[in-house]
Amino acid sequence: MINKSYILATDANDVLYALKIINNDEKDSTSLIDHPVLIGSRAAKWHIPLFRDPNDWDLMATIPQSISFINII
Repeated sequence: MINKSYILATDANDVLYALKIINNDEKDSTSLIDHPVLIGSRAAKWHIPLFRDPNDWDLMATIPQSISFINII
């Protein structure tokens, strides 16, 4: 079985849009909002073993922290 990969975001605006949607959808007491998200090639490699080997830095932060960081850079 071959996993088909999809690129969900290619720039900061796309990433911010996705994170803000997730942030707005998390309204119940079992929210994942305070759990960290991993953005980068290591996350892709974890989910898709055939993805290229990680060779750069990744960002691991909560969704609000990720939004703040991306807005700063």
